Amino acid sequence: MNMQPAKTLQVMQQGLRLYRITRKNMWPLSIIVTLLYLSCWWINPVLRPGIFIWAIVIVSLINIYFATCMLMQAEAVIAGRVMSGQQILMESLKLYPVSLIAGMMYLVASYIGIFLFIFPGIFLMVLFIFFLSAVITTDKTPFAVMAYSKELVWKNWWRTFIVMLMPCLMITIIMALFMFVVRMFDHLISIRQASIAHDIFYYGVIWLAVSFVLPLFFTTLQAQYHDLVLRLQQKGKQA
Repeated sequence: MNMQPAKTLQVMQQGLRLYRITRKNMWPLSIIVTLLYLSCWWINPVLRPGIFIWAIVIVSLINIYFATCMLMQAEAVIAGRVMSGQQILMESLKLYPVSLIAGMMYLVASYIGIFLFIFPGIFLMVLFIFFLSAVITTDKTPFAVMAYSKELVWKNWWRTFIVMLMPCLMITIIMALFMFVVRMFDHLISIRQASIAHDIFYYGVIWLAVSFVLPLFFTTLQAQYHDLVLRLQQKGKQA
C-alpha cells in the first residue's frame, strides 16, 4: 500500500490487485454469504412479507461475520501478515460481538435513511461504511468505530462514493448479464414458473455468479479505508 494518499483511480487499482491476491481464499466465504441470502427465498415475500424481512435482517447479521473474515483476508495482505484460514476464522469470531453491535447500528441507520428517502439512506451507508474495517484494525468500541468511520468519510464522502461505485457497478453488470442469460434459457428449465423453486433456481444462478465478484467490494473497501486513514493522519500532522 502507498505511504501517501492515492488518487481515486489508484485506490481502485489497489482494490483490484488485492482481489487478485485474495480471491481464491475469499470465494468460499462469498458463496456462503450468497447461499444464506438465497435461503431466505424459501419464504414467500408476497404471502409472508414480515417473516421474509426478518429473515433478511437475521441473515445480514450472520453475514457480518463472513464479511469480517473477507476484510481480514485483505488486511492481512496489506499488513504483510501470514494468516491461515483457521486463524482468520477464529480472529473474526473474537471480534464478532463488537462487529455485530456495530453492524446492527449500521443496519438501523441505513434502513431509517432509506425509509425517509433514498438519498439519506445512501448517505448514511457510505458515511458508516468503514465500521468493520475499523473493528479489525483498532480496539474501538461499537460506537467508536461508527464515529471513526464518520470522521474518515465526512470530508471525503464523494471520493468514497465514487471509489465504492466501481465494485458495485461490476456486481450490477454481472448480475444483469446472468439475468439475461437465464432469461434466454428460462423456457428450457423444467421448473414451474411463478413458484418458489423457480425463484430460488433463477436467483441462485445469478447470485452465485455475483459471489465470485463480491470479494472485490471488500478489497476495494479496505484499500479506500487505508487511503482515508493516511489522509486523516496527514491532516493531523498539518494541524
